[in-house]
Amino acid sequence: MTQSVRVYLPVTSSDLGRIVATGALVGPRVGQVVTPALRAEWPGAEDEELEYAVLRAAAEESMILCGPNDRPRRFVLVAVVPVDRIAPTADLSQMTVSELRLTWVASAHVDVEEDVNPEDDLAWFAASELTNLAKLLQV
Repeated sequence: MTQSVRVYLPVTSSDLGRIVATGALVGPRVGQVVTPALRAEWPGAEDEELEYAVLRAAAEESMILCGPNDRPRRFVLVAVVPVDRIAPTADLSQMTVSELRLTWVASAHVDVEEDVNPEDDLAWFAASELTNLAKLLQV
């Protein structure tokens, strides 16, 4: 049985369109992960708190990644990635992902409108909705 890690990967609207069209994103890409080091930094934090923290960090990073052809929205893909496709970074909550396959994506978290308040929560979409989401956003 292959071990895996839940990765919160910041992406752009172009990345969303690419993974839907091709079935994969080529790395390396940096994603947020609830690591043992992060748990040690926040003793007593529950899993949901830690996962929300890394989701928010990935959402902020997704805006930094936006290029001139991307929609100004936060996009985070949550994926279960085999451990042989990730490597640690110097940051206590980040891992480098060598590739991301669409079949590994569990969900997406997306701003439903452009230029929203960064404090607003992201909408949740199941992996089965990604094709329709990409069409809806015309990416």
